[in-house]
Amino acid sequence: MPLPVTAVAAALLTALYLVLCIRVIGQRRARGIALGTGHPALERAYRAQANFAEYVPLEHAAFTCVHAARSSLCWIARFSAFGDSASTHRALGLILLGLLEGLRAPVPLVFGLAAALVLGRALHAFGISREPEELRFRVAGMVLTFAMLAATGLLLAGFALAG
Repeated sequence: MPLPVTAVAAALLTALYLVLCIRVIGQRRARGIALGTGHPALERAYRAQANFAEYVPLEHAAFTCVHAARSSLCWIARFSAFGDSASTHRALGLILLGLLEGLRAPVPLVFGLAAALVLGRALHAFGISREPEELRFRVAGMVLTFAMLAATGLLLAGFALAG
C-alpha cells in the first residue's frame, strides 16, 4: 500500500536535512577543515545536523518493510548509533527509495535514483579514504548523493500529492 503521508513527511525532512548538510559543508570550507570539527561554528553546525539525524527516525530502525499492494518491498540499512552523516545519507536514501517505489513510481526512475545513491556513496568513500585525500571524488560523491536526495524528495512529494 502506498504511504503518501509518510512520503510527504520524508520529502520535507529531506529538504531540511540537506540544508543542515550544506551548512556543515559551508563551515568546513570556510575553516579549511576536511575531517573532524576543530572550530566552535563548525561544531555547532555539525551538532545541528547530527541532532536532526538522532531524532528523525533514520538512525534507529535497522529493518523496515513497506508492503505494496501486490508485493512486499523490504530493505535493510546499516545505521550508526553515533549520528554520523554518512549512515544518515544511506538510510535516508534507502527510505526515500522505498517510499517512492511503494507509491508505484516507474521502476527505471527508482533504479536510476538508486544507482545515483550507490555511485555517490562509492565516490565519496573512495575520495575520503585516500591519503592524501582525493577531494574531487569526495565532492563528486556528495553532489551526486545530495542531488539524489533532493530529486527523490521532490518526486516523493509530487507522487504523494498527485494521489
